[in-house]
Amino acid sequence: MLIQIRQSAHFLLLVTFLVCSCKKESTTAPEAAQSTPLYFNSFESSADTVGWQGFGTHTFYAEAPRGGGKQSLYVSGGCLIPHAYICFQNRVPSSYVKLHCWGKRLTGGGNVSLTIMHHPLKSVYCQITDSVWTYYESADSLFCASDDSLSLELDSGGIVAGSMLVDMIEVIKVN
Repeated sequence: MLIQIRQSAHFLLLVTFLVCSCKKESTTAPEAAQSTPLYFNSFESSADTVGWQGFGTHTFYAEAPRGGGKQSLYVSGGCLIPHAYICFQNRVPSSYVKLHCWGKRLTGGGNVSLTIMHHPLKSVYCQITDSVWTYYESADSLFCASDDSLSLELDSGGIVAGSMLVDMIEVIKVN
């Protein structure tokens, strides 16, 4: 009984963290960023998916938020995750970063996360929950050393079917 209570408490804590770790912003584009992004992608050409891998479906979709070009990335998958991901090296001096993106839930929504590869518990997330194009920003910032390798992961679905659209993903230095 005590083990079940602990497992339930851990599960509830994880779900609360995922739900509360990102915040929704308005449905209009934010002001231009004051610094060059560590990473940016609007998924407008086949060159924009070079280096992307994953265990799910991630293809172009002919729909995008206002100001986001003509297409976005459709993400869906099964139990094996991540459904789509790309790894890249931090190219700026050590700093705090935030994750920003536009997202749209199709079936069940999904998650966009940024993780330091050698510290998998150090992450920031945005949970895609709205059925209309919405701007999301991670609630917290993530400290990245100048030599950190980062993983940007997109997940939608699993045991229960899910799908989402994402566009204009960016990782921005905040300090």
